[in-house]
Amino acid sequence: MATTNARMAQLVGSVGDYSTNDIVLLSGEIGFEIQADGSIKGKVGDGVTPFSGLAYSLGEGVTLNTDQTIGGLKTIDNELQFLNQGDGTSLGRIFYITFPDPLFVVGGLEPGSNAAVQGVRDDGTFQNLTIRGQEQKLHFGEKLIADYGGVAGRTWGSVNSDGTSFSGIRYTSVKNTGSGWYSLSFDDAAFGAEQSLTANVVSSALIAYSINVEFVSDSQIDVRIFDNTEVQVDAPFSFIRHFATEDYTEAPVNPTSI
Repeated sequence: MATTNARMAQLVGSVGDYSTNDIVLLSGEIGFEIQADGSIKGKVGDGVTPFSGLAYSLGEGVTLNTDQTIGGLKTIDNELQFLNQGDGTSLGRIFYITFPDPLFVVGGLEPGSNAAVQGVRDDGTFQNLTIRGQEQKLHFGEKLIADYGGVAGRTWGSVNSDGTSFSGIRYTSVKNTGSGWYSLSFDDAAFGAEQSLTANVVSSALIAYSINVEFVSDSQIDVRIFDNTEVQVDAPFSFIRHFATEDYTEAPVNPTSI
């Protein structure tokens, strides 16, 4: 077969040229468009769509910074990563795992990173549901929903008769001078000292105990244990503390139309 050397010219025009003459490129035909800054973008015809309706597929027309509509199913092996535009180094990611149950995961790759789902109120301000990985806390906006100690506003634990704690977190316990007098100090201070505590003696002895609770401060509660003769005695006990972490506000009421 003989080899023939030939030159092939493509359609070339300015943005204004193609705007004036919105031609239909033949299937496989290439048209180059000279931009105002001198760069060139190209399109490949399908024999049906006018030039203005074709997507740029040549030159500088299609980049990761160009707004595009992506159709169809795109499969990404492993995970999709995002570069933090603020520091230019840290990464976030989206990935899918199948164990123990199928999960769609959005997270960060950096130590101490957080994850958030963001919405927008009617007034245009943002509202986040944030998981703070470093602090092990869940926030909805400024509201603390839960932390590593459990549900926000609740702490529980158990204390030995000598004042040492043997279960629970986010508190310390000591036995004061004398019998049956214990002090509990909590990591979370109750708003406006709004708190309550329920305590029960943990004992196999057939004795009717009574417990007196004293709220010393917004983060300290004293517990005094008495036997059935009203004498203070040492005894192990468990407790549940409920407390307010923020000021109470009424739920908003939607205005009604008349």
